[in-house]
Amino acid sequence: ARRRREREREALRRVATEVAAGREPEAVLARVAAETAAQVGAPAAGVVRFDGSAAVTVAAWARGGAPAPAAGEAPPPGGSSPIAAVHASGAAARTGGPAPGDAVLAVPVRA
Repeated sequence: ARRRREREREALRRVATEVAAGREPEAVLARVAAETAAQVGAPAAGVVRFDGSAAVTVAAWARGGAPAPAAGEAPPPGGSSPIAAVHASGAAARTGGPAPGDAVLAVPVRA
């Protein structure tokens, strides 16, 4: 648990460095996606903004050619995806298996 907290703090420090350097919001959010993927062992991650009933990817990151949503795209908030579940409930959602890369995780964050 201690090592995990250290990795999380290091990731937050890297994001804060991007912000402090005055990077564009897209670059900061891409860093957030990359750090999130690294924390959960995922091959890709994206940051999705909800605007009413629409979900839009504002940044994404993928390792070594893994598929990732393009900016400006996202699945509709209906259906059974984790993104749809977060939109409907406001709570974190996960689908897939227990191994890294088998699961899809969505976590709500309020700006």
